[in-house]
Amino acid sequence: MKPYDWLLFDLDNTILDFTASSEIAFNALMKEMGYFIEADDFKTYRIINRQVWTDMEAGLLDHKALKTRRWSLFFAERQIEFDPVKANQIYFEYIKTSPVFVSFAKELLELCKDNFKMSIITNGIAEVQWPRIDQTGLRDYFEHIVISDELGVAKPHHDYFDHCHQLLDRPKKSRVLVIGDTAESDINGGKAYGYDTCWYNPEYRSEKNVETNFQIRHLKELRSILSL
Repeated sequence: MKPYDWLLFDLDNTILDFTASSEIAFNALMKEMGYFIEADDFKTYRIINRQVWTDMEAGLLDHKALKTRRWSLFFAERQIEFDPVKANQIYFEYIKTSPVFVSFAKELLELCKDNFKMSIITNGIAEVQWPRIDQTGLRDYFEHIVISDELGVAKPHHDYFDHCHQLLDRPKKSRVLVIGDTAESDINGGKAYGYDTCWYNPEYRSEKNVETNFQIRHLKELRSILSL
């Protein structure tokens, strides 16, 4: 018997390699600004961006504020004079047109589509997520796509997962597996709601207070977990 009926996949850095797309967009933005990129610029931006997203997931700011907050902080760090609103607009235009699949993600979805019902659960911004979803043909694999920006609440909050559970027609929670790369929003959030979880952790990060049913470094490892 199949171990699960529903698979809830995070999108960024689980199915689509958001880091790769973000670096492409970041470099293009810096070029348009006429700014000479230093070796650690993108790393610094990523650290700032991750903290801003963490604040958003904690309810400390909304998606609209997030868009400019990260650029304001980065520009202040690098002493750059540039409009953060315009920077975000340029960055979005590039990131929407440069989706990249995580290794084995497309193959995994092909293996899963006839054996499981699947949904995307993402703490993303709708105007960025939908173009990337459409360009990559991901709508064909998923029954539901839940974007926090549209819902008004983000993972790991109970209300986000409760909304998803209603969409799934309230299956037995032990028959649902959450698959994602972010320990707090995906794994702890899913686990707190009562779902099983699989932490996709390719860098094998060590994080405190993470409880998960499975931990994998490559998506191929899901084949044995899902009996594929």
